[in-house]
Amino acid sequence: LRQVERTETSLEEECSFVDTLFISNDCNDLVKLNVCGTTMMTHRSTLRQVKDSVLASQFDDSKWTQQVASVETWTPAEVAGWVRSLNGVPDDAAEIFEKNEVTGVELINLGNDERLYKLGITRPGTVGILSNQITDLRKASEDSASLIEHSPYCFGKILDYLRTKRLHSLNLIDKVQCPVVDDSQKERFEKVVSYFFPGSQVNEFIHKGTEDKSNPKMRKRKRKRTEDSSDSEYSDSSDSESD
Repeated sequence: LRQVERTETSLEEECSFVDTLFISNDCNDLVKLNVCGTTMMTHRSTLRQVKDSVLASQFDDSKWTQQVASVETWTPAEVAGWVRSLNGVPDDAAEIFEKNEVTGVELINLGNDERLYKLGITRPGTVGILSNQITDLRKASEDSASLIEHSPYCFGKILDYLRTKRLHSLNLIDKVQCPVVDDSQKERFEKVVSYFFPGSQVNEFIHKGTEDKSNPKMRKRKRKRTEDSSDSEYSDSSDSESD
């Protein structure tokens, strides 16, 4: 019985975690990023975790205009509403979309006459209008990604950190750790971080105190400085004894 109670408690905690995560997200505020050819998706609230940063200012309320990419998050009701708004398309077409519970993701993949016929749209003129409008909507969605002209690897590390920072702000994780970056990418990573998070903000992402632990060259230099210091102290001590 106790095992069942523990399992139920654990399940309730997991459900609470998921509810908190999704309730805090505004599905209409999704951001599609084109990071030098690599597509990334996140929320504006994630990109604005470090206040007054260059990255946060790029997605500030005063500058942000909602991307067409949010069509991918449309519900069946929103898809049906879009169909009703099209000039020349009868209301029964919207009812067919709603009956089949077509989502936004499915909508932008329906721009094929045969697929529309299979869905139940039989009037050739209506099929033509829908096909053209869906094609335009898909193209607008693809072209609407915000361009980030920096290394996908480095920006991906930054985005992962901001995601964990956001989860921490929602009390979903205990602590946030600095990104672990490959030695070959550290110099580039620091430049990208410095661009988006100038001044003291950069310290959030780069833990100077642990840098030598992961960098063999830094360890070697530190060891050499320690040895040189020890030799100097020994020399000074010998000179004092001679005097």
